Amino acid sequence: MKDLVEYIAQSLVDSPEKVEVTEQGSGGRRVINLKVDPADMGRVIGKQGRIAQAMRNLLKVSASYQYGERGNSGQPVLTITDTEGGRVRSHQPGGERDIDLDGDA
Repeated sequence: MKDLVEYIAQSLVDSPEKVEVTEQGSGGRRVINLKVDPADMGRVIGKQGRIAQAMRNLLKVSASYQYGERGNSGQPVLTITDTEGGRVRSHQPGGERDIDLDGDA
């Protein structure tokens, strides 16, 4: 699934060499972190998050083929971030939010 996200992201952005994808798994849940250049965030998220949601849908379909139906606990979670000035912009289901890396909130 990591390869799928990496392939899609590199196809969309202007700086494919700056695309980084990491995958973490815990308790049957997979979290896929996509990091792109700040200038490419709009290309990966899309208008009103449509491209990001399409990638999530493809991940769900891929997971159901690879691992079978497990309900929501087996569904992968995709986060899209860029780092800029010590803060991370993260687009997740439910909207965008700022995350302070230093813990200063």
